[in-house]
Amino acid sequence: MEKRRIEWIDIAKGIAILLVLYGHSMRDEMREQYSILDFTYRCVYIFHMSFFFWLSGFSYEMGRSVYHKKYDLSFIIKKLRKQLLPWILYSAVIYVVFTIAMNIKTVSSVLTGAGYYKISILEYIQNAVCANNRFAYHLWFIYVLFIISIIVFIAERFVKNLSVVHISSIVLSFIGLLLVQRFDVGKCERLLNYLCLYIPFYVMGILMQGKVECIKHSFIWEVLGVGYILLRAKLWSGASGNSVEAGGGMV
Repeated sequence: MEKRRIEWIDIAKGIAILLVLYGHSMRDEMREQYSILDFTYRCVYIFHMSFFFWLSGFSYEMGRSVYHKKYDLSFIIKKLRKQLLPWILYSAVIYVVFTIAMNIKTVSSVLTGAGYYKISILEYIQNAVCANNRFAYHLWFIYVLFIISIIVFIAERFVKNLSVVHISSIVLSFIGLLLVQRFDVGKCERLLNYLCLYIPFYVMGILMQGKVECIKHSFIWEVLGVGYILLRAKLWSGASGNSVEAGGGMV
């Protein structure tokens, strides 16, 4: 059973990665010309990143027995080594590569046309820490996942009642999302948005892991889930199913 659960998570992550590639392979011109591409694009963007965080929370709960001891730092060390360190190293390499490329005239003209420009190392670090890396925007996922994992782990270590931790984190996330959208929080807006948006999905993965075998009528929930995605994608796309100007969402 343990092995099958891990295989299932690996397959689910693989499917989610393919969906990310599918979404990023489309240009606006393609979606404008073909309604079906625009519709499927929106179906993917409604849930694929939320699904990643849900899977991460699910995996976190599966490994709880390994990090059960109070104040056990092995979990934090593992996350530092497998998530934060690669994020730092890759961000550094990307900055060096783009800085060199910007000093090559022919390459620089191409990058400038694509919207890139020279930035100082300080500005680059500030943007990266705020989950807005101009040269490697996609790195926000591993960075935000690291922060969420550490927040949940530390909260659970200091609050004995796990239900209080999980429910409070979901409620506070929704409140935080409303506040971030209402008030100007400067450069940290994107990072705070991501944290408030995805903490609930991470926590839901934790809560649902122990109840997988107890869920009844799973087929009904699957049908309702797919129906929700299709309906929301249609409404989000507009009556024609081809409203590119509506933009992609973070959910």
